[in-house]
Formats: sequence, structure tokens, C-alpha cells
Amino acid sequence: MTDTSSAGFSISDTDANEERIHGILSSVLGCDDLTPTDDFFQFGGDSLQAARVVVEIRDALGVLVPVVALFEAPTAAELARWIAERPNE
Repeated sequence: MTDTSSAGFSISDTDANEERIHGILSSVLGCDDLTPTDDFFQFGGDSLQAARVVVEIRDALGVLVPVVALFEAPTAAELARWIAERPNE
């Protein structure tokens, strides 16, 4: 049985989202060494790249994520949890 959060995302959805977000962060930074727990900003990310990340997340996952969310959850793992904890609006 799959656990489901109150937002309607299952644990497997969160894992899949983490993988996709990790790919987006790596691509935007041009960094193959980034792991899902590495901080986007500590690897050289800036606010313009953060804006690009949220657009790519919207396109890939169909989820609107404000830029401030990346500042609050700067890793792929944290951002996937951030998305899972909020209802899809």
C-alpha cells in the first residue's frame, strides 16, 4: 500500500518529483555533480536561475512553485517535499 499525503501526492510521486527536480536543478546549473540533497545556491545558483527552475518545474510537473519556495527549500529533496505538502492549486 502506498502512503498518501494530505495533498494527494503519494510517496512514490514525491520520489519521482525529486528525480525530475534534481534533473532540472542540475541542468540549470550545468552541474553533473549535484545530488538531491545539495543546495542549489551553494552550487552557484542565483535568483535568475531560480526563476528558470520554477518555470521548468511548472512545465515538467504542472505545478506552480513561487521562486521564494526555492529559497525556502533549496535542494531537490526539500523542494519535492515542499510540493507534496501543498495542494495542487
